[in-house]
Amino acid sequence: MDSFRMHSSDLEDILIDAQYPLRSFNTAQNQVQERQFQFTAPFGKAFYKELCLGDVNIGYGDMSLSRNAAISIESNMEIVRMQFALNGDSIGHDKYSGQHFQFTSNQHNIVYCCGYDGDNQWMKNKNMQVFHVTLSRSFFEKYLFGHSAFDYFQRQLNTNSTAQLSQHNQRISPAMHLIIREILQTQRTDFHKRMFVEAKVIELLMLQFEQFIENQGQRAYSLNKIDVERMWEVKEIISNNVHDTSSLINLAKQVGTNEFTLKKGFKEIFGITVFGYWQQLKMNEAKRLLLDYKLTVSEVSAEIGYKNPRHFSTAFKKYFGQSPSQLTNGKFRGGIGVQGAG
Repeated sequence: MDSFRMHSSDLEDILIDAQYPLRSFNTAQNQVQERQFQFTAPFGKAFYKELCLGDVNIGYGDMSLSRNAAISIESNMEIVRMQFALNGDSIGHDKYSGQHFQFTSNQHNIVYCCGYDGDNQWMKNKNMQVFHVTLSRSFFEKYLFGHSAFDYFQRQLNTNSTAQLSQHNQRISPAMHLIIREILQTQRTDFHKRMFVEAKVIELLMLQFEQFIENQGQRAYSLNKIDVERMWEVKEIISNNVHDTSSLINLAKQVGTNEFTLKKGFKEIFGITVFGYWQQLKMNEAKRLLLDYKLTVSEVSAEIGYKNPRHFSTAFKKYFGQSPSQLTNGKFRGGIGVQGAG
């Protein structure tokens, strides 16, 4: 039986003790098994949600850490993990391989391990968030094509040796953030949910592959840690206030930087301009409200901060290439948005 166990030196109790069927995370075909873990420890509180879909296992953790936490993780599983540090810093050391894994806010990578016995440090953070997709090796290798950038990783798999796909962690792009949000927020059920999540996982994996190839050998970004944290703060402000508008100067003042650093740093880290990202959130939220909640164009326009529905319709058509009415009439052909790059 495959197993995953997490515990802390601060506690006698085990925080998470999960079992999985061999080679598959879920035995119920065409269904999605969901479970949640919550715990309170001297270092803070944590919530962890898991979606199990056979060869794909989704995990999302949301933690409020009042101080640094020393966490031990043990697993006997052979897995490939798509790791996304949405917010917060962590360091892991695998005793089996001697490998170190370090992630800071807005970084991602793909890790392979055949068993893991690690000492991990989670850094103090009131809003630490992690997202990962754990894949069976057989599922992952269906999409690991013969690109030279992945030769080393394939050799590590062949010898059951722990490795990361990219030498340096890469930044999480806005498109990746949107997919992660869609996975966590989907209202679909049963096999429809399974199909949706698996399709989104493959799309997310494709975006990782594309970025690794494009940035082969490059570090995620060059800003210092303080400026990286400021850019993340701006992103959080925007994400939590999608319907609002604000000037670059005002946003910069809120996080203690200047307009030039904000413009340059935000684009470097997230691959999109500040207002490009804001527009992306607005338009995708509009699309969700139109489709999932059946709101009218006027209602959606007001909800996302447009005073004039006509201006909203023009912006929507410019972004997606088609109007809101074409979407609600079933004639929509758009994807994430023709202006997603900002």
